[in-house]
Amino acid sequence: MGLLDFLQPKKRQERNKYAQMLSGRMPIFSQFGTNIYASDVVQQAVYCIVQEVKKLTPRHVRRISSDVVPVPGRLQSVLDAPNAVMTTADMLEKIAWAYYINYNAWVIPVRDSAGKIEAYWPVNPRRVTYIEDAAGRLGVTMEFQDGTETTLLYSDLIHPKNHYFVNDYMGGDANGQPDNAAILETVELNHTLMHGVAKGLKASYAVNGVVKYNTMLDDGTMKENIKELTDRIQANESGFLGMDLKGEFIPIKNEIKLVDKDTLAFIDEKILRHFG
Repeated sequence: MGLLDFLQPKKRQERNKYAQMLSGRMPIFSQFGTNIYASDVVQQAVYCIVQEVKKLTPRHVRRISSDVVPVPGRLQSVLDAPNAVMTTADMLEKIAWAYYINYNAWVIPVRDSAGKIEAYWPVNPRRVTYIEDAAGRLGVTMEFQDGTETTLLYSDLIHPKNHYFVNDYMGGDANGQPDNAAILETVELNHTLMHGVAKGLKASYAVNGVVKYNTMLDDGTMKENIKELTDRIQANESGFLGMDLKGEFIPIKNEIKLVDKDTLAFIDEKILRHFG
């Protein structure tokens, strides 16, 4: 069974209601906050962690007394090949990125008609709503990018949460969003500094001097002289350029102020420390 088959919209029970939160807020959460993923330093930091997570090997085990005993069988086979389009490393990578960027990762275990798990699908809903049915069971309605919507029992889902403290159900801030306020200031500062460095480097290739002609020239003669000077510069290989008495070369001193490497390193390290 593919994920799209499993996620066919299910008819909601009319007696479903929003789940209660101790904060009194409505339990409707968007997965998208301000996008810090656009920062190359953020990507580098998270990627380092993701690369290590991908090396993990999930195992189905049972604890017998004080021993942890691996259990071969169907569930282990699913862990070794979680679904039709992902390897185990792919699944772990997708979960890890969502965990660190969205502060919430979602995995749907798909079961066969006998109730046995036959696949694990990491998903990235754009919005989740917590509901409660007439029996008091907690459920989650997921809405995806294409408008597909499905409702599942929360107990049937795998939901790793990052920075799980303020919100009753979600990782992140009180709204279930990534709490990026602190890191955003540093990311924006890093972007501003790098943009300034780029502008400074471009300026170093700007006008380096002015040729002053000591006679009055009409527009036509001026264009001819400029073309002649340009041709001589392009053909020159020694770095020295001869001029006649009519022309005077006045150099322009470019003093390019670049950000020192210690400042850039400090900003980078501050972002990296945010991700541990």
